[in-house]
Amino acid sequence: MQLVALVGVYCGTQVEEASIVILALVVGMNMIPSLPCASFMKRVWRRRFPPKVRLLTEEEYRKQGEEETRKALQQLRGYCQSPSCSPWRTVSRLQTPTKFASFVEGAPDVSESEEECYDMETALYPGQYTDDED
Repeated sequence: MQLVALVGVYCGTQVEEASIVILALVVGMNMIPSLPCASFMKRVWRRRFPPKVRLLTEEEYRKQGEEETRKALQQLRGYCQSPSCSPWRTVSRLQTPTKFASFVEGAPDVSESEEECYDMETALYPGQYTDDED
């Protein structure tokens, strides 16, 4: 595919010397990527034509959010159970230290009543928590 492109560049240029110089530069930059001019040209090219970023679908976004939240909660539990955490200082700042203690022991971070309350709020006001414009 790249060879066809190089042949197209060569055949599409009326000045044969210019096309040979262009081909030599392109091949040189791909064969020897550690040259300073090649890395400079690649940086300029990437800045001018950044790679296309694939956006997540709504399902992928939801899954990624759940996975990252689960990982972060596990890390928080691990930190709270480690010797580097000062449990008395942490507990003294909380409004509900018993809920925190049960969380550290492995209980869910959100109670069923809190989850039901959230579900009811989002059901009563659909679209209020999103940026969608209807």
